Amino acid sequence: MTENLVELNEKLAEEWPIQIAKFGQKLIASEVRYYIEFQEYPNTSETGFASIYNVSGWDENEARKAFSMTNIQYSYGGNGTICTVKNCDFFPGFEVSKEERKCLGVKMCEFASKELLDVSHTSVDFTSSIFKNTFNANEKFYEKATLCLFAKAHEYKCGYVDRNGIRCDGVPKLGEFTQKDESDVIDECFTVHPNNTRSDECPFLHKVGNHIVKGTVKKPTTECPVKFYHIPKNLKECPFIVTVSVGIHNHPPPPPRKTPYNIKSQLQKIIDNEHVLDLTARKFLTGSMIQTYLNGKSISDLHPSLNNQSKINYYIEKTRRSKYPFGQNILGVVHEFMRHEKSEDPYIRSIRFLDNEQYIVLCGTKKQLQALSKLTYIEIDMAFKRIHGITNEWEVSAYSSQAQKTLTFARIFTNVETAEAYQNLFEDLFSCIERDIGESFNFHHIHKKGLGCIIADQHKGQALGLGQYLNSKYPHLTSIEHLQHIYKLCQVHYKRNIDKNRQLSKETRNAMYLIPTLNIQEDILEVLNKIQFCNKPGAAAWVKDKLVPWVLSGISSVFTKMDCTIWNQTPNNTNAGESAHANVNRDGCNLSLLAGIIRGQEFDKRQWESANVHEQYNVPESYRNKSELARSIQAEKRAEKRCKKQSSTSTSSRIVKKQKGNGHNKENAIVIDIGEEDSYLEQQKKKK
Repeated sequence: MTENLVELNEKLAEEWPIQIAKFGQKLIASEVRYYIEFQEYPNTSETGFASIYNVSGWDENEARKAFSMTNIQYSYGGNGTICTVKNCDFFPGFEVSKEERKCLGVKMCEFASKELLDVSHTSVDFTSSIFKNTFNANEKFYEKATLCLFAKAHEYKCGYVDRNGIRCDGVPKLGEFTQKDESDVIDECFTVHPNNTRSDECPFLHKVGNHIVKGTVKKPTTECPVKFYHIPKNLKECPFIVTVSVGIHNHPPPPPRKTPYNIKSQLQKIIDNEHVLDLTARKFLTGSMIQTYLNGKSISDLHPSLNNQSKINYYIEKTRRSKYPFGQNILGVVHEFMRHEKSEDPYIRSIRFLDNEQYIVLCGTKKQLQALSKLTYIEIDMAFKRIHGITNEWEVSAYSSQAQKTLTFARIFTNVETAEAYQNLFEDLFSCIERDIGESFNFHHIHKKGLGCIIADQHKGQALGLGQYLNSKYPHLTSIEHLQHIYKLCQVHYKRNIDKNRQLSKETRNAMYLIPTLNIQEDILEVLNKIQFCNKPGAAAWVKDKLVPWVLSGISSVFTKMDCTIWNQTPNNTNAGESAHANVNRDGCNLSLLAGIIRGQEFDKRQWESANVHEQYNVPESYRNKSELARSIQAEKRAEKRCKKQSSTSTSSRIVKKQKGNGHNKENAIVIDIGEEDSYLEQQKKKK
């Protein structure tokens, strides 16, 4: 058939008074045109149409990809046989290879319009009437009230459940059309899909008699006679690529769903420079890099196929799977750990697996961990917002007076919070520090130098895990004794938990607030005793919790065994840790485990580089004064503002509320006569 078609082309070409381009003995084109850009819908004719591309200046591999047959919008088939053309008249003296393909046509709905079935074309014009009819027919479907209602019932099953819990399993039936519907609701369809589409269903419903059916998308029985010939070879000696199209398409052109290689390649380069782990099509399209590339245009202006944002998500996912083939959960983290394990300064330092798919991932550079070994105190706190799912982030941070900013020294990601898990966590942390510094880690209460205070909230598993770790290394002290020497509880968390107990009276809560400020053990025990027996709900349980030795030593300077100087010179809260959480959260929340680790690595790198510049060149991070004095003054101002706010709130509430009775039992009222607390005494005197 090919030989007969070529012979026919030769006869027609002989009759036409135009120049003929010969690309071999049996391949002739009666029309030749030169192009700079690739033609997605190459023109064709019965006598052959040659589209010639000058690729001089292109990289040979890039040129072959950009002007490949894979970029045409037509679906093509054939065995892709490539043969050598020895005597090519169009390129005399050059050896040329020829690849032959045939057009596979398109798929159309079984209820396709006659206009579609009878159409043929040699070139494509998207402003022609056939494309306008396609759009209008699709819009016309949604204007039909009854058909749309039936379509909804057809696609979404009835949700009715009777009293016996049995759900409706009926199917919708068409009774009659509403008055606004025409009798011939849809008697023709303009749906056209490429031949290689996977979908075999028409997106529209069609009326057959008094029934509504879903059309099947299928290929017409008549094959398309068009053949494509692709002619590349040695592009260095002959920098031209030719596509010869022979025949007339007997079907409508397919929609432009393929994105050209050069556009796809540029988008892929931009995606490669983004944070691909948590990148979405929306984030990508609103990013500064793509906006600069588009220069005020929309993404679909590059190519109509990009109007489908699923393509953008596909490119993103393709890049993501290429870079991180094992996903973004713990397996992906293990893969990253193994990839960088032998590097000079890996960020993921260790991964410990426990029972029931539990794990502990330690992250931090050598510089961070080495700096931690020189600190007098650290703040530890758990963050819950940054990582999606059950995994949480545990940060080790402290305020650096030299850099005048809070720095993070280690990040640990775990999905377990038992005492045994925390013991393993502290073991991994301090063992890694010892490997980096080349010596044992020093604790002040053991070695008279080194880390003397760990500030944290009152998480029982965290505290007991630390005590068990220290006891395993230095067994001459019990776990509780170790905690009494080094553990300090955050006063903000302490007061916040008191505020939550709204069932307690104001007098009881005020007594609770006083405990960390009292300087005599007997006074503290007396206050705790009065709180315990005040007959208020929750008071006895609160006192029992605070009488635990390591808890009492963590909130009171008179019960702690910590060095007095260290206690007084270290903060009484984890505000630095909270600010570290807030800062890193601005880089992203609800991230996958791997994305959270990589984002944390980038954040830590920025923060530590900024601290180094400040230390070396005395250029601060901002114009704000962040010295110790300025921070102390600002803290006092905030405290004063909170007091005024609380005072005004309580005053207004007393005015609004009426006294319901004065016959309260005052036998168990708490009265504390402590000379150091003038404000509390004044309050008690006023009540007397």
